[in-house]
Amino acid sequence: MEVELNEKLARWAGFKKNVMGHRRPDGRYASLWHYPDGLDYAAVPDFANDISACFKWLVPKVISMGLRCEWGTASKVNSFSIHDEWGRLYAAAHCDRGKGELDALALCRAIEQMIELEVK
Repeated sequence: MEVELNEKLARWAGFKKNVMGHRRPDGRYASLWHYPDGLDYAAVPDFANDISACFKWLVPKVISMGLRCEWGTASKVNSFSIHDEWGRLYAAAHCDRGKGELDALALCRAIEQMIELEVK
């Protein structure tokens, strides 16, 4: 599930999957991901487990859309919400640190909700 989420978020953020990547020793081609900074890698960042990757690649796109991310905490639960310029709630998700969930996953879930709203 996290692989699918990471790839969905990557595509939304402008990463492109290059089917004709580099040629492997067996003669077949391995696909590469073309990052927005122009470099190619075998995989997208692990957004669901890496808050730094989220703030490097995902949050700037949210901001470029005129939206803002907010973080809140209460006891063992952290939440991320995305608001429009008038402060209206656009999307939100939380993580339960007591269950070992990471803040990055909550941010990814909120952005995923936002993407789903854009599609409809």
